[in-house]
Amino acid sequence: MENAVKYGFCDIFEGGLIRISVTEQAGQLTFSVYNNGTPMEEQMAEKLNGLSEIPVSKMKDSFEDKKHGYGVINIITRLRLKYGEDVRFFYESDTNGTVCVIQIPDDGKENSEQ
Repeated sequence: MENAVKYGFCDIFEGGLIRISVTEQAGQLTFSVYNNGTPMEEQMAEKLNGLSEIPVSKMKDSFEDKKHGYGVINIITRLRLKYGEDVRFFYESDTNGTVCVIQIPDDGKENSEQ
């Protein structure tokens, strides 16, 4: 949610909307945070979406400038430590705004390798 405000609303001063939803379906909890602010650049969305496929130990190397991605990396790392590799994390963006989606297993189990 912090990124929705920090980046989504950086160029607008009124009319900002954040919508948070949580749903359960087929054994998955899905959290989504939508903002109608400035859309995320496609290149950044692709880079962030690719983090789901990278081992935790290599994630910090994904951003050469070392100025972006740390919050997202922190979230993905913590969720993977708790729920294992079944965590899904992705962004979708278009001219109407950006949505961040996080999916975790809803089986009541945590990763046994904590």
